[in-house]
Formats: sequence, structure tokens, C-alpha cells
Amino acid sequence: MKKTTYILLLIIISIFITSCNQKTSSTDLPDNVSDISEVIYKDEDLLDTYDSSDDVITLTNESITSSNQLVSISDDIITITKEGVYSFSGSSETATIYINTSDTDLVVLLFNNLDLSSDNGPIVYVENADKVIINLTGNSSLTDSSNETYEDDAVIYSKDDLTINGLGSLTIQTSYQKGIKVNDDLIIINSTINISSFGHAIKTNQSLTLKDVTLTIDSAGDGIKSYDDENETESLIFIDGGTYTIESYGDAISSYDLTVYGGSFTLTSGISNTNISTTSAKGIKTTHTMYLLNGTFNITSKDDGLHSNDSLIIYNGTYIISSSDDGIHADDTIELQNGIIEITKSYEGLEASNIYISGGEISITSSDDGINGSGGSDSSSNFNFDHSDGSYVSISGGIIYIYANGDGLDSNGDIYMSGGTVLIAGPSDNSNGAIDYNGSFELDGGILVAAGASGMAENVSTSSQVSVKIGLSSSTSDIFQLQDEDGNDIITFNPGKTYNSIVISTTDLNVGDNYNLYIGDAIDSYETTYYGFYTGSSLTNQSLSLSFTIDSKISSVGTSSSMGGGGGFNPGGRP
Repeated sequence: MKKTTYILLLIIISIFITSCNQKTSSTDLPDNVSDISEVIYKDEDLLDTYDSSDDVITLTNESITSSNQLVSISDDIITITKEGVYSFSGSSETATIYINTSDTDLVVLLFNNLDLSSDNGPIVYVENADKVIINLTGNSSLTDSSNETYEDDAVIYSKDDLTINGLGSLTIQTSYQKGIKVNDDLIIINSTINISSFGHAIKTNQSLTLKDVTLTIDSAGDGIKSYDDENETESLIFIDGGTYTIESYGDAISSYDLTVYGGSFTLTSGISNTNISTTSAKGIKTTHTMYLLNGTFNITSKDDGLHSNDSLIIYNGTYIISSSDDGIHADDTIELQNGIIEITKSYEGLEASNIYISGGEISITSSDDGINGSGGSDSSSNFNFDHSDGSYVSISGGIIYIYANGDGLDSNGDIYMSGGTVLIAGPSDNSNGAIDYNGSFELDGGILVAAGASGMAENVSTSSQVSVKIGLSSSTSDIFQLQDEDGNDIITFNPGKTYNSIVISTTDLNVGDNYNLYIGDAIDSYETTYYGFYTGSSLTNQSLSLSFTIDSKISSVGTSSSMGGGGGFNPGGRP
């Protein structure tokens, strides 16, 4: 079996990305984009056009003709047994192309406005070859019109390596079959491919490489799937640019390992899927590791938006995710190093045993926890009460906004924050907290602002800078502003929901200084804003809520709640 060759990526990425601090995961993830492998293409894979062919096959419903008789034609089956370049044009409702050459032969099929359909098996069947290339010129189509499934269940079925290239287009429609199925490696370059399929649109056992493809899929199975139950470590997907629009009943994209170098993705998974417990319906899923180096992603999923059974790393890109389950989930590790991530709907925004955030702009809306460090798989967030399960959340950079109905920033183990800005609009009910942890919360830098209900409210456990928990005498949904005694704006935040507890930590707070907390209904002016977080701002219709003096680095002022620092009952975790 032939494999696509990989070498270390030698190009220098324009944006330098630093590695996450205090990595404790057992998974050995690369720290920089330059550590990720790059696909190397062969010359024949990149060839868009051919000047000549060895044989020209012309098809009609009445006849099939061959210019040089290099193929055999019998009962509408065109059989190729020799290496060469074969040009196909015309249309037929019954013809099929069968390839059976030696293990070293390269066979090229030129599709020039070819229109074929069949109701009794694959239209293109590769029994044996070194590699087959389908080169597209003009607009071609292959249609499965069968009334039942057949054993070799795809319109294009190849037991060996297959490449589709050229500047033309190919439309595949199936009644009961898959669109394209390849037992070895599949490469698609530059072409425009449209697939409407009853089964998986594209299925490979080994690697699938997509480069600068315009791909549109409507699938009653998975959109793109690479999986080999005998050796899943060979089931890899590489996507290097292009435009991808996928609507699927199952997963939009699924593989063992996935690397995306760039591209534009509009993915909708779980369409008409009413039971995701039996048929996975994730936006993008890997059973091992997912590397997202760049790209623009718009994902709407019935199941998790991005999911890895092991580890998931985002270096850069733009991600808009609306999920009926988790926005981004990994059983082991999530690393977010850069990019813009907007999770507009989720059960839990980010969930993994280990979560490392070192950069980027991240906004999360969740019906349960916003960020949840919780051991194991989707269903492993058990009621751990005050016992740490070893989970770890580390934040060293970036700006993070969380709007959560459950816990805002939650770890069933420890939380460590050394930089960045974290803004939490936490729960309004007392059964959850804006901050929740079962181990420790060590704060060593950055800006932390958390507002929510007081019943489960927690401060950090240790800190190198001042962190103050403020209890209000009554609940409010207005904007709050913390000022120093000279009237300077320290923190201004509009949680956009009801709260009566606030946690604030910033280097602008000092032990022994006096502060005033004001509540107002609108912002009069400001310098910058991010999801209700304002700098250089002034309030209108403000009223003094509380005056206090900070007496220690970790302090509580105002009305006391039932929780202090440290762990506690956590009913907000997934059962």
C-alpha cells in the first residue's frame, strides 16, 4: 500500500505562537506550527491538464467506441488493463469503467463532460493499479440509480490509491450507496466536487488529502470519513485550503488524525438525526488528535462542534460554533493558542481533562458550564463534590468571555491563571457558581472578573495579586463599576444577567487601599469594549453600592455567601 509522503513543515508561520505553560498532559502535542507535518505531492497529482491521450472513448446510450482499441468493451463494461491516459466523453445510462492493471501501473481517466449512470454497481471500479487519476475538464456527473445496496457500495470504488484533479467539476448522486470509497489513499486537488449521497459522501480507509477543493456535500451518512477498523492509525485527513460546505446526518468530518492547514468550512451535522447516542453527529471528530492550524469555520452541530477522543489543538483561525452538545470537547487535552473562537450555543463550551489557553479571543455561551475541566469522556463529569479528579485548567493569555447558566469557570481539579483576561457572566441561581473548583485555584497574573449568584460563589485559593470577592445586599442586573478612592475606573462590566456576587482580581488593586463599587444602568462613554467589559468608561444614573478597604490579597467584603475559597458541592457537572 502506498502512503502520502510527509516531511517537517519548513516554512515560517507569520504569527509566532508560544507554547502553553505548565503542560501536564501525557499527550505529546507540538508546541509550534513548524512541528506539524506537511503533505508533499507528486507531480502527477498536481497536473491540471493533459495535452494528449492514448485512447479516446466516446459513449452514447446506443454505443461505446474506442479510437485505438486499447480498452475492451463488453456488455457496457469498459475494461482497462494497461497503463495509459484514457479520455472519456459522452453519456450513457448503463456503462461502467473497470480498471485491473499491474501493481506498478498509473492509469489516468480524462473526464470531459462525461455523464454516466448505473443501477447495478460502481460506475468507476478500480480492482488493481498502482494509482488511478481522474482528471476533470468541463462538467461531468456520475449517478447511482439503483434500488438497493450492492457489495462494492460506492459510485467510485477503488481498492488502490486514487487522485481526482483538474479544473473541471464532478457531480455524484446516489440512491443507496456512498459517493466515493477508497481502500488506500485518496487525494483531491483543485477540482469542484458535488456529492449527494445515501451513505457516506467520501470514505477512505487510509489517508485523505484535500487541497484547494471546492466541495459541497449533502449526506445521509457522514460527510467525510477516514476509518480503517484493522489499523485506524493509518486513517488520516489533511486539508490544505479550499471551500467546504457539508450537510450530514452523521459527522461532517471524521478521522483518526486530522490536520487542517487552512480553508473555509460551513458544516452542519446531525440533520434529521434524532438519536445521536447511536449515530454520532459531530461537526469535526477525531479518535486521536486534531490539529487546526488556520481556517474559517462555521459549525452547526447536533452533537459536539469539535470533538477529539484524545487531544485537540487550535493554533489560529476563526471558529463560530453552535452546538446542541459541547462546543469543543476532548477526552484528554484542549490547547487554544490563538484565533477567534465564538461558541454561540452549547451545553458546555469547552470540556476536557486538561485545558490550556494561551491566546486568542474566546466567547462562550453555555446552558451548563462554560469551561469545564473534567476527566475523561463526554459522560464522565460526575458529582465529585470536594474531591479533585486531577483535571487541570491553565490560562496564560488571551481574552475569554463566558456567559453560562451552569458554572462559569469550572474544574473538577485545579485552575491556574497567570495571564490574559477572563470575564464571567455566571449563573443567576444559587446551585452553581461563576467560579467552581474541587482542588485549588492559583492566580498569578491577568484580569479576572466573575459575576453570578452568591450561593456557590468562590474566590481563588492562592494569589500573587489582590483578588476580592464582593457580596451585594441585593441582586441586580445593572452594570457595575469598581473605582479607586480617587474615582478612577478599575473594572467596569455588564454581565447582562442577574447577579449578587462579584470576584475581581487585577494588578490595579492594592492591599490597604479604599475602593467604591457603583451600580448604573448605562455607559456614558468608554475607550474600548468587549462583551460588556469596558475600559476608560463612566456610568450614568450610578449609585454607590459599597465602600470597602482591602485588607489582604484574598479578601471578601460585603454580604457573605455560603461558600468561601476552595472546593464544594458541584451539582452543575454532567451526570
